[in-house]
Formats: sequence, structure tokens, C-alpha cells
Amino acid sequence: MATRSGPRPRTRFVAVVVALGVVVTALAACSSSSPERPAARSSTTTTRSGAATTPTTTAPPPAATQLLAVVADGLTVYEATSGGSSKRLLDRTADGLGGRAPTGQVCPVPAPDRRVAVGLTPGAPTDPPAWAIIAISGEQLDGLSARVVGLVTTGTTPNGASGTTPTGCTALGDGRLVTSDTSGRLAVWIPPLGSSARSCTLLAGLGAPGQLGQDDQRRVYVTVGDGADAGVFRIAAPAVTSPDAAGGCGGTDQNGLPLADRVRREPFLAAAPDGPARPQGIAIDQAGPVLVASPTPGPIVETDPNGAITRRITSSGRPLGLAVDPDGSLYVADPGDGSPTGGRLLVLPNGPNGLQAGVVLVAGVDRPQSITVLVPAGGGGASKL
Repeated sequence: MATRSGPRPRTRFVAVVVALGVVVTALAACSSSSPERPAARSSTTTTRSGAATTPTTTAPPPAATQLLAVVADGLTVYEATSGGSSKRLLDRTADGLGGRAPTGQVCPVPAPDRRVAVGLTPGAPTDPPAWAIIAISGEQLDGLSARVVGLVTTGTTPNGASGTTPTGCTALGDGRLVTSDTSGRLAVWIPPLGSSARSCTLLAGLGAPGQLGQDDQRRVYVTVGDGADAGVFRIAAPAVTSPDAAGGCGGTDQNGLPLADRVRREPFLAAAPDGPARPQGIAIDQAGPVLVASPTPGPIVETDPNGAITRRITSSGRPLGLAVDPDGSLYVADPGDGSPTGGRLLVLPNGPNGLQAGVVLVAGVDRPQSITVLVPAGGGGASKL
């Protein structure tokens, strides 16, 4: 019986090891000499015998989360680190605002670039409510800039509502914008969102409607601070497609504006003395919890998707604007006593057992009203609400 020629098993094993050593050495040499791949920082640990283990690569620290806030009649971006840097993006002097200042809630608008909508203070008592559409360019804090690309307004001042001010907004996935204002109007705007945008009143006569939220089923949550509606209610994604009978908006409201034929509305959370007493701020974590704040002293409440309170989060200030980041951490805009140095921005980090105690990121902030997480371009929108 013939035997197989070739090296014995032990010799073959040594040859393979030597060959692998040559390949690894060659690859290491190529990596270190490549001008297109700078070497990453690495550390080498040793065993008790002194033998080196496999080097481990130390990744660069992640970039700080950027927070976009309505502060001191303008838009300012903050780095979400203690005492983090900030940059003023826009105020009432910006081209296209006509001397009106950003106010209320800021919300993302679906677009190929990063865009947000924000309400504007009335320049005169006869000015109708208006929202600016703003495009944000750049990535790093120093390189960020903003410009006004559209102005959305009814052109009609609500009856008896001199100086009506926008309070809340949320954009639906198809580009329609839902807004609230101090006249008690909840409206939906049909794109394109600019001077030619058309609106339909969804509800009127609400008592101090505040900021709006939206869940993954496109249901819109409305905070109401006063009156019989005080609390939070939600409506199904509006079916209105145009401000006429064919688009589901065949009625007329008290100001002569188109009124939706039907709005499916349901109570979600009632106002209560132990919080929220006068709901105005809201954030919805797409994983489930809804968080509601009242600018009156009291807790921020966390609810399940059905509106049952699951937790009351102690707050020593006057929380108003809320935002949740992709990790589930909660950011808070607290205007404090309303003085130029009385406000602050906070974060409640998300941990294994839920939200942890609040940490002040920036103190001495001038009247912060709302806050949102600014998502990098291509990250699916301008903010996380």
C-alpha cells in the first residue's frame, strides 16, 4: 500500500504558522504606511507573565449632541455637555422675518435638507399668526447657519385675538404641518409650506393650547392649559388633504377660515394639581412613554401609551419645553422666573431603571421656551420629538 508523500503533520503546522506570520507582518506594514488611513490610537495590555495581548483600538469620543432651543426671541444651538458651547443661529433681524422673533415650539419639517418650523411673535396687534420655515446648514457647531426659506400664515387675524401668538407645531410625514396658537386654534397646513400655503381649522376655542407631540401612528397630541379641555388630548392623523369640501374641509370657523368636517378626538391625560396642573410641554419617546410638563411648579409626568401615569419626575423649576433623544434621555427647557438670567437647560439621562436625576447643562439662559435634538443631515429629520 502506497504512502502519501509530503511533510509530516508537525512540519506542515509550523509552515502554516510561519506563512501566517509573514502575511500579518505585511498587512501591518501596509496599514501603517497608508496615507489615506491615519492610524487609530491603540493600547496594548500585558499578561502577568509580561506577554503582550492583542492591541485594542480606542475610538474617538462621540460628538456632543446638539440641542436647538428657542431662547431670548431667537434660535440658539447648544452642545449637550455641562457648560457646553453655543451658537446663535437666528433672531428677529434675520432676512424674511420682518422683525418678528421666533417663539413657542420648534419642530422638524420633512425635506431633503434639514428644515424646521418655528412660530413668530406678532410684529403688530393686527398681524396674523405666522410660522417661519428655516433651513439649517452645516454639521459642526461653528459651521452651522440658518436661513428663512418660507413664511406660513393665514393672512387673517382671529376675531378678538389681538396679538395672537403661535405656541405649538408638529409636521406629519407627508409634509403637512399641524399648529396651535393663543387664539385657541388647532390647524393643519397643506404643503408647499410658504406664502401660498393653505390651512384648515381642525378645532377652535381651545383654552390656552400649548405644544404638540406626535407618535409613530401619526396621532397628534395637544396640550391645553386652561378651561374645560385642560390636560392632553389626541387626534387621529388629520384626513384633510385640501382646505375645501373635496379635501374634507367644507365648513367655516368663526373667523371665516375653512373648518374640517370631522376630527376624531379622544382624551389622553387630565390636568391635576399633582401634575401636570397646566400642561404645555410634551415629548413622545417612540419606544412608548409620553412625557408631559407644566410651567407651574410640579413634576414632569411619564405615561404609558394609553395615558396612565407611570411615574412622576420631581422638578424643582418650571419645565416647559421637552425633547427625547434616540437613547431615551430627556432634555428640558426651563424658563425659570422669566428673567434674562433665570432660565436653564437640563438633561435627565436614561439609565437601566429609567430616567435619572436632572443635571443642569446650561444655567443663566434667557427665557428658553422649547428645545429639540438637532439630528445631523441625513439622520431622518431635523429633530427628535
